[in-house]
Amino acid sequence: MNRTEYLNLCKKVSILLRGISDDCLVEYDGITYYPQGYQLSFTKGQAIHTAILHDLKAHSVMYCSLGSVKRKE
Repeated sequence: MNRTEYLNLCKKVSILLRGISDDCLVEYDGITYYPQGYQLSFTKGQAIHTAILHDLKAHSVMYCSLGSVKRKE
């Protein structure tokens, strides 16, 4: 997923008043999450884009590569 699309989803989720709508959900490794945040870091001069995801079932937070996140279909 590209950064702009992901950040727009994070923004949308942050202003929802009643639950998370299905059009805001994403998938990583076959598990459904909602986007909670984004982290940019650098390793050996290379930008590392990290998605911060909230698991709806386990109520836990997952950090993963933004490129591995897909919009839930």
